[in-house]
Amino acid sequence: ADRKISPQTLARNRIAQELMFCSATKRMDISMAFPYIRDGEIVNIKYRGPYKSFRQCKGAEKILYGLDDIRDQSWIIIVEGECDKLALEEAGYTNVVSVPDGAPVKVKAGPLPDHEQDTKYQYLWNCREYLDGLSKIVIATDADAPGQALAEELSRRLGKERCWKVVWPQSAKDLPGMRYSVFAEEDYADAQGSEPSSSQDPQRPADGCFRKDANHVLIEDGKEVLASLIEAAEPYPIRGLFKFSDFLDEIDNFYELGNIVEVGAS
Repeated sequence: ADRKISPQTLARNRIAQELMFCSATKRMDISMAFPYIRDGEIVNIKYRGPYKSFRQCKGAEKILYGLDDIRDQSWIIIVEGECDKLALEEAGYTNVVSVPDGAPVKVKAGPLPDHEQDTKYQYLWNCREYLDGLSKIVIATDADAPGQALAEELSRRLGKERCWKVVWPQSAKDLPGMRYSVFAEEDYADAQGSEPSSSQDPQRPADGCFRKDANHVLIEDGKEVLASLIEAAEPYPIRGLFKFSDFLDEIDNFYELGNIVEVGAS
């Protein structure tokens, strides 16, 4: 309930609770069980216990979470965690998968390894038949540094030319509907029934991200805002490829310079 995930979404995704030994607490605790399903059959189960303690079935094949939901789709969304997939279902998107192992600390330098040696991302190769025919892949990983590193690693393997990227709000003025308001932060504080703070933002988690991921947006802003951010995804940046908007400042400067020269000539 705290994550704003409905019982219907939990039931459709076959989420369960199991009593298991938790390495973080050193005792038996309730863990959330996320089944990884392919063709209706459970391939793996990921358990989430207290204090973000995770474990998976030993020796299980690594696949994307929610794999059956993207069969025969033309475009999909990839997120960093199972709860983000469930959050996007609340916002109306079922064509969503999550990576099974979280994010790397940073992008690995050098060329991509052969798929046999690409062990960290073996789940992509194991799901290749689901991914090869997609025309559009929206990457909605976390806003922190590891999440952005994961976005880069995914795009390198999936093809940047068909990838799009969700940009999570970094302040109140970045929220949909407030992006062009000079008083966005004050408006947002009023809507929340609080005063804007010049120190630590109570809506900002300890990692410094105003909105870290899909589930964070669902909790703080609701499903409509989350859907708006997905729809506003931008083409993934490709080195050497520019958008017209990248040159607006130069165009403005050239136009102003042209006016000055004309006035001087007359």
